This record gives sequence, C-alpha cells and structure tokens, in this order.
Amino acid sequence: MVEDGHDLVGVGRDVHDARRRKPDVRWIAADMSRLLAAADWMPLLVGVGAVVNAAGALQDGPRDHLDAIHRLSIAALVTACEQAGVRQLVQVSAIGADPASDNAFFRTKAEGDRAVASSSLEWTILRPGLVIAPGAYGGTALLRALAAFPWFVPAILADRPIQTVPIAEVAEAVSRAVGGRLARGQIIDLVEERARPLGAVLLEFRAWLGLPKARVVTVPAIVGRLAGMVADGLGLLGWRSPLRSAALAALEKGVTGNSNPGPISLIAHRKLW
Repeated sequence: MVEDGHDLVGVGRDVHDARRRKPDVRWIAADMSRLLAAADWMPLLVGVGAVVNAAGALQDGPRDHLDAIHRLSIAALVTACEQAGVRQLVQVSAIGADPASDNAFFRTKAEGDRAVASSSLEWTILRPGLVIAPGAYGGTALLRALAAFPWFVPAILADRPIQTVPIAEVAEAVSRAVGGRLARGQIIDLVEERARPLGAVLLEFRAWLGLPKARVVTVPAIVGRLAGMVADGLGLLGWRSPLRSAALAALEKGVTGNSNPGPISLIAHRKLW
C-alpha cells in the first residue's frame, strides 16, 4: 500500500513491533473489541479516504472476543464510515464464513461481512483460503506446528481438501481493491486453482520451512479432538495454542472456495511455494 503511494494509518492492539518494522506508517494503538460505537471510530477516521479491515481472532479467550471483533466493531465501523464520509471499505474475511455455521469464527465473520455488504459504502469483501505467511497465526500456525514435527509429520484429517493462498497475494488483492482495479460490491474468494489433501500441503509446508523430508503419519481424528480440548483449556489461561478446537474444526470441513474469481485469477492461481 505504501508502494502504491498511499499514506497509511495502522490500527492495532499492540503496535510496538509494527512501528519498528514499518516506520513510514502512522500507528495507533487501539483494541477493536472496545470500539463498539460509531463515535469510538470517528477520531480514527479523520482524513481517511479508504479503510481496510484485516482484523480477526480464531477463538474466544481472555484477550479475544469474536462477536465484538468480527461483528459489533465492524457494524460500528461501517456506521462511522458512512457518517464521516469515508466511501471505501475493503473487508478481509475468510473462506467458509457462514451466518448459519455452528463455528463461532465463521458465524461472526459472516455477520461482519453482512454489515459491510448491507452498507451504502463502496465495499469489497475478500475471503482468503488458508493463508501461507512467514508469521504463524490461525490455521498457518497449526500447519507450521504439524509440518515442523521431528522425524515424521502427524496429519490429523490428512485427506481434507485444502486451498491455500500466500499472504503476498492477499496484499495484492487488497491493493487492487483500494486502487479501483477490482469491481466493487463483490465477495471474492482468494484461493489456489485446485484443492490438495492436507497431507500433501503439510509436506510442501515442511519443505518451505527448509526441514528434511519426512513421511506423513495419519493421526486418528479423536486424537486431534482431545488435543484441541486440552489446548482450549490452556487457552483460558492465555496460551493461544495452534491446536485449539476452532482451527481443527475449520480443517475438518476442508478449506475450499471458488477458484475462478475472474478479474483476480492471475493473483490467486500462481504457484505458492
């Protein structure tokens, strides 16, 4: 975005590292789970022409409140944008977002998307598949943990179909949306062309990490569920384990989307590794 000539304002709960890595951006420390009214957002929108929301949390915990982050805060942001005259909003959501889902992550993501799509703004909603990034978070953290296991790769749900997308391609899609190079008023999936079994994705992830070759060992689903229950318990103490049940539930149904997004097909279909 800086390379596109934009002056950026970044908002995050902890911006210390962000300031160090991106000193050209003006950083503001704020907790979205507390910005629940349009008035809370108004001071942050002064002089802003477009908003990109890439905030998200995988599972409820001591620091994470999904309904507040994904739904209530987004609804307040939309209202604030309308009142402040900020016309453009790009929402980075997730594949699988569904208001009828029994998974709180996907349900609240969809509710936030609905607030954006029902607004008077010029909006674009991007729904990435499993995002591959140098930093470990969400589903990426789970893959990294499994792929980096010593001696063998334990694959829970090894046959589940997965479509990935590199973080650079997500950033490129955001750049195109803000720059008007994507038609507005669209919900667009960002995924690679074909789904692959999770086991195959783990092996490629292991090679990407520079680790020696190892064989995939299928682990019974019950083992994953038990590990998820233990991780959820530890999560109540503040440890955000990659094995939490929300990540496993997302993998259990597969991570797939529409791989023919028209104007951004050249973004989403490049080789990932």
